[in-house]
Amino acid sequence: MAHINYLLTLTDNGLYFMRKLMTGILLAAALPASASITSELNSGATASDVIASAVAACGGSASCQELAIAEAVTAGIDITTAVNLAITAGVDTKIAIASASEAGLKAGQSVESVLKAASAVKGASDTDVIAGVTAGAKESGTDVKIVENAALNQGFSPEVILVGITGGTSGDTATGTTTNPVVETGKKTNEAPVQPVPASPAK
Repeated sequence: MAHINYLLTLTDNGLYFMRKLMTGILLAAALPASASITSELNSGATASDVIASAVAACGGSASCQELAIAEAVTAGIDITTAVNLAITAGVDTKIAIASASEAGLKAGQSVESVLKAASAVKGASDTDVIAGVTAGAKESGTDVKIVENAALNQGFSPEVILVGITGGTSGDTATGTTTNPVVETGKKTNEAPVQPVPASPAK
């Protein structure tokens, strides 16, 4: 049994690295000829043009988009800017935050600074921010507990942190509605009639 599990682990790892390799090839093909995001930026191209071109050339491939955002952050574009530009180019908010967060953490940025940068992304909900940074932390090998503590220190509510980290829902507050007890009105037929109070005799 242990031998089978070992073989399955090798297979999973092989598939993972194969996926990363194919994604890298796809991204390389998507970017302008003989150029990466880093070299394009060094050549004077704007962050907006480079990210927009890379995302468009990915043809909707989420893995390709993730690598493009990660390379943008690695190349020196700050997380907030990279994510905002990626979202403008059509990338999902949580995917963009996760990719940029992973790259930032791998580059040595602290969880606190990454979380603060993600919080500044335009239009991103608190839940998206926590979910994205958590996903990036997991991919970078960072303890999710550090994300939780940083979020608490930066004023995120415990409920939002729980939902963002676990991917669950927040119950009634998720829809903005509350459940109130139903009070029945009308006459009840089984009630005993109310008896009049006898008057006291005059003295």
